[in-house]
Amino acid sequence: MMSRSIIGALWLATASLGALAPASAVTAVSATEYGLQVTHSEVGRVELDQGKQGLELKVTLSNQGSHDLYDVRLFLERAGSRAMLRNANPARMQVLAAGAQTVLTWTFELDQAIVGPLREVSFHIQAVDEATQKIVTFNQKSREAR
Repeated sequence: MMSRSIIGALWLATASLGALAPASAVTAVSATEYGLQVTHSEVGRVELDQGKQGLELKVTLSNQGSHDLYDVRLFLERAGSRAMLRNANPARMQVLAAGAQTVLTWTFELDQAIVGPLREVSFHIQAVDEATQKIVTFNQKSREAR
């Protein structure tokens, strides 16, 4: 009798996970479709735990598109000529409505030290489109704020 209740519970859990899967699918989109403008300025380079290097950036995001976004995540993809690892903690914000702008300061972990000034930065952005509830993903270059 107990094995039937365990099997039933597992079946219900599996069925409910299957129902959630399509809603959480990641959709690659064009950056221009979402109209995000990103600028950055370097705050500094810092030493992190276990001898790792970090890059502290002040990032301004302007949503010039027509899509309200939430659970926005910015992964440092490229800093100057160096490709970065995407598995480090991303900068996150809860909501970025259409027409809104936000500024955040975040320290990104580097997989290797950067030498010299940092003018070019690229981010991999993931967010949830509020209208469709789809997770969207795209790459966006950042201009250095002056």
